Amino acid sequence: MRNYCKTFIIFYVILFTGNVFGIQGNIISEIFQTKINEPQERIISLKLPLTKPYLNWTFMSKEDFLSGKLVLHITRGNETQEMVIFDNGQLSDEWKENNEQQIQGGEIYFGFISAKKHLTAQGDKLKLELIVKKDLPGIGELQSGILPVGTYKTEGTYSALLDEYDSQIKEQLSKNGEITEQQQKALDIMKSHYNNKAFMDSWQEQWPVKITSEKGWLPEEQAVTLKVTLKQLETLQEQLKNIQSNQERPKTSKTEPKIENTTKISGTVYDEKGEPVSDALVTVPLISEFKGSKTDNDGKFLINVNLERAGVKDFHLLARHKERNLAAIKQIEDSNDNLNLMMLPGVTLSSKVVDPNGSGIQNAKIEPIIWFSNHGGNWNESVEINEKGNFQINALPAGFSYTIIAQADGFGRDDVNIQTSQTPGDKYVLEPMTLKVANLSVSGFVVDENDKPVAKAEILLQGNSLLTRYTVTDRNGKFTIDKIAEGEFRIEADIFETPRLSGHVRAKTGSTNVKIVVSEVDSSGRPVQDHSLINKPLPRIESLFPGFKPEKIRDKNILVCFWDYEQRPSRNSILQLAKQTEKLKEKDIEIIAIQASKIELAPLDKWIQENNITFTIGVIPSDHEKTQFDWGVKSLPWLILTDKYHKVIAEGFGIAELDEKLGTN
Repeated sequence: MRNYCKTFIIFYVILFTGNVFGIQGNIISEIFQTKINEPQERIISLKLPLTKPYLNWTFMSKEDFLSGKLVLHITRGNETQEMVIFDNGQLSDEWKENNEQQIQGGEIYFGFISAKKHLTAQGDKLKLELIVKKDLPGIGELQSGILPVGTYKTEGTYSALLDEYDSQIKEQLSKNGEITEQQQKALDIMKSHYNNKAFMDSWQEQWPVKITSEKGWLPEEQAVTLKVTLKQLETLQEQLKNIQSNQERPKTSKTEPKIENTTKISGTVYDEKGEPVSDALVTVPLISEFKGSKTDNDGKFLINVNLERAGVKDFHLLARHKERNLAAIKQIEDSNDNLNLMMLPGVTLSSKVVDPNGSGIQNAKIEPIIWFSNHGGNWNESVEINEKGNFQINALPAGFSYTIIAQADGFGRDDVNIQTSQTPGDKYVLEPMTLKVANLSVSGFVVDENDKPVAKAEILLQGNSLLTRYTVTDRNGKFTIDKIAEGEFRIEADIFETPRLSGHVRAKTGSTNVKIVVSEVDSSGRPVQDHSLINKPLPRIESLFPGFKPEKIRDKNILVCFWDYEQRPSRNSILQLAKQTEKLKEKDIEIIAIQASKIELAPLDKWIQENNITFTIGVIPSDHEKTQFDWGVKSLPWLILTDKYHKVIAEGFGIAELDEKLGTN
């Protein structure tokens, strides 16, 4: 009985948070599923088995989609019933779009529902066949996709068969007293949408939606980065699948419902006078898919977020009221119930976006980022910009570092960093942000270690003043990327197959013969021949610093930071170390930072002086890739810590873990 009540609570919460139609059949508890083996009359709810439904991918052309054919086969015993859902542009009279799963902005969201009841039974065998006559391009919340021309088939079972269970729930609830009006309302909604339903979304084989490089709802830079991340995840999932297939799987009597591991956070937002603040937007900046929740008239909020997705340890709640220019921020800890956030006058950042001639760019897009340690995140704010390119961001908490990114169609990108004081209400006027015109190109070719051309390699171009761009090599291993702004950039080539191949170089806009050599890496992008310095002597630092005096580090712990001035996380790590320089010196720890790629020294020197960085910073003189490999560098920024005998005791950790690593010395 305990499980029964718990399942009802899950339904109750979902129903009254505005996601009435968000419940899928495969998370319905077995207590609600039918115990009747004989066929029963039920409405059939059908969900197409596409591979990336979590992308909220929607067909953009209803006409092109329905021009194909969708057929459902239900076999019971020796009899098979064939149901044509749509064919040649016409939806069957016995079927309709599943409005319960419709989302704004698209024609069809995977779903159909029968207009009348059909006999369904637990032993039914289901087959689904879709004929696509035209490539079906779509656009979604994260990325564009295409379901290509072809015939797609799959088999499956019902994920849930439901009968009338309304009376059962009433009986259980009435044991605890009279049913409340709110409970009755929940029961009415459940009865309306989930009585006598047969859900279909447990398909054995799913159909491949192809992710494309076309623009989705995200900015191009984020969309391309997401594409590469998804490819990496798919590679990892395939490897895990192969491992699991070689292991003995434990036998289970039933499948437990999959429940997302979310964290519930509640609290109250109030101002300096102790008065509750209504309509304040509460967000978690590092959780990009969480759009935030507004406080009620009593200043209270309740949110549920999946903190594991971000892959970091420190999270903060950010509460902002833009109209009143109020802000509050609080770190999320183990106990997240009844938190109190006091709002203070917010910091204001203002600047303008201009082209190389100084004219304002009205269609520029502004992305603000707040930094916590070496992690940064935005809060999904749309920043208005006027015809002169001026913009202002208010209601920001004081005492934090911010990065403002500007980009526009036909131009590159620029960013500016600011460390705000602890004084609430301060106003900062930032330097104008100049976007270079994107009228240049770069071209080159990709080869393997045997100098053979590599076709269909995925090319990713990233640079400090450039929008991230993506393309693939042709059959001769050649590529060209047009419409990029002047600057130096990193260009990466990947083959997301088995074995995975990867390689990268640095180049400048206008280069016409860029050569990228790819070699085998693991699923995380690291060279297969992994190289670690743990418990080994530190390589000779003087080889990277002409004139370096070894006595400077004699009998001292050394903290080495490999970084890249052109990467924001790297710059933020150096700033964090700068704040701790004196404290670390007291512990006989010498900080040495090593710029890991070739750059122009003048901007670097200027940035070091502006930020009052006093520890040693050097630049790898040549053969950057080999140097990073010799030092075991797998990503940037990369920290290495030694004992006073210069034996490496830790590597690849975050600045927030430094005190813990020092404790191992």
